[in-house]
Amino acid sequence: MTNTLAPEQIVLRIALALIAGLIIGFDSWRHQRNAGIRTYCVVVVTAAMTMMLMDSVSLNHPDGFSRVLAGCVVVVTAAMTMMLMDSVSLNHP
Repeated sequence: MTNTLAPEQIVLRIALALIAGLIIGFDSWRHQRNAGIRTYCVVVVTAAMTMMLMDSVSLNHPDGFSRVLAGCVVVVTAAMTMMLMDSVSLNHP
C-alpha cells in the first residue's frame, strides 16, 4: 500500500506554503528587517518540498520522518544561534 500524494495535493501544499511565506515576508519587509518577501518564500517552499519528499521516502521506516525532522530542527536552531551571536557581536564592539 503506497501513500503518495496526488499532483493536486502537491501544488496545493506548495501554494499554501507560498502564501504563508508572502504574509510573513511582507510583515518582515514592512518592519524593515533584513529577511523579506523573497527570503521567506524560498524558505517556506523549500521546507514544504523537503517535508513532502521525506514523507514519501520514509514510508518504509516508521522512524525515518521523525529523525529527519529532528535533524532539521537542530540545523535551524544552530543557524539561529549563530545569527543571534553575530548580531550581538555587531551591536557591542
